[in-house]
Amino acid sequence: MSFLIQGRRPVLAALLCVPPEHIKTLYCTEKTLPEIQDAALLAARGKLVQLPGADFRKRFPDGRGLALELLSRPAGKRTLAQATAEGQGLIVVTDRIQDVQNLSSIVRSAEALGAKSLIVTGSGARMDETAYRISAGAAFFLDHFFHGSLKYILETLRNHNYTIFLSKAGEQSAPATLPPLKQRALVIGSEYHGIKSGVERETDIVLSIPMRGHTESLNAGVAAGILIHQLMAS
Repeated sequence: MSFLIQGRRPVLAALLCVPPEHIKTLYCTEKTLPEIQDAALLAARGKLVQLPGADFRKRFPDGRGLALELLSRPAGKRTLAQATAEGQGLIVVTDRIQDVQNLSSIVRSAEALGAKSLIVTGSGARMDETAYRISAGAAFFLDHFFHGSLKYILETLRNHNYTIFLSKAGEQSAPATLPPLKQRALVIGSEYHGIKSGVERETDIVLSIPMRGHTESLNAGVAAGILIHQLMAS
């Protein structure tokens, strides 16, 4: 089944990351043709289709001049087992995130701030065509995986000596200074239901963001960006 990428940033990111043999068709307009990297090579292989602006907008309403049809959904460079076992860095784990906007925001923040991978668990939003578009290309640069069980992921990370942080609304927070840990994981729970019962017992440190205004909490995407920054900077 083909996989459609729409939007300038996502398409340009895809052209940097996806092997040419995985590309089915690249669509553009006269205005966006100069932006396409290796456009001549794609055209020579019969994969480039230029459309009039009106026709393009009708066919690809979210494309903004560029759309890319892949033969299948993008494949990761590593397996989940490799991602949880290799080297130091921060792994972001989401559980039951319902809103694809929030999931895409987390992907974008995680990639931009230097996390090494994202693991999506539980029911809810997935890394589908919409998520790739909204992440503005970040999904192509960040290894991401799906697993149905948060419990399994936490057990795996603990077995590989990760220190597990939990994002939780409330007055609890991490110490002012964190120990120099090489391998960290941050768990972000559902924006509607919070974290599952019992998960807190499986984590090491609870992080929360103090609310100084009248608003009780931040959405999951914004909170994740702040906490990822904190963990990457400490």
